[in-house]
Amino acid sequence: MKKIIFSVVSATFILSLIAPSLSFAQTGTSTPREGKGNKGDLCARLGTRLGEIGQKVGERFTELKSKKDSHRENVSTKWKEFENKRTENRTERDANFTEHFAKLNEKATTDAQKTAVTAFQTAVQSAVNARRTAVDAAVKAFEDGVKVEVDKRQAANQTAFQAMQASVKTATDKAKADCATATDLKAVRETLTASIKTAKETFQASVKASQDSFKTAFEALKATRKTAIDKAATDFKTALEKAKADLKAVFGTPTNGTTTTP
Repeated sequence: MKKIIFSVVSATFILSLIAPSLSFAQTGTSTPREGKGNKGDLCARLGTRLGEIGQKVGERFTELKSKKDSHRENVSTKWKEFENKRTENRTERDANFTEHFAKLNEKATTDAQKTAVTAFQTAVQSAVNARRTAVDAAVKAFEDGVKVEVDKRQAANQTAFQAMQASVKTATDKAKADCATATDLKAVRETLTASIKTAKETFQASVKASQDSFKTAFEALKATRKTAIDKAATDFKTALEKAKADLKAVFGTPTNGTTTTP
């Protein structure tokens, strides 16, 4: 199964929005250069630009959430396609069984042989049903488990994103307030940039932790599913071989191979 990936907001995206807002803070200059407007104008432009940052980050989050929901729907569709294919294969196998059992019944001429064919058919059908039930349960447990882990990862990532939003807002609010009283606009820029960098790194660490946790759980779910399906296949093979041996003991000749898929 393809990895189910939660898209996250790039910190570079946020910093790219902020950088132009602070271009007025010239390196090594504590006040605006002549011809660039007075400090009040610059602070007003800063306030406007920082306000746009919050809006754009919110829009980006909405866009990513939409993509996440679309991806979830695609995964559900894929799972449904696999289920339909499994049902189709089973229908085909059932038809083969019916044909095989009919041929055996034609060969049965004595009461003992007819009884053996009936017992063989019952044993095979029971083994097939047991295998299919086990496979269906393993697949459902896997899919349900993945859904739980995806929800946990998405909740963790959303919490991390909201925390980053709050940190960015706090930093930008402080920058706007400091702009009005600061004598060194370069220091305002550096403080804001540092705050954003910290928020970015905290966000990235949180997302990585949730992704690592998801990967660990996902691999465990896959392993559990494989173990269950392998056991179902082994149990089916054992039951089938016994049924064939019992039939052969009565007929005295090998029967055609009977196989199936879950």
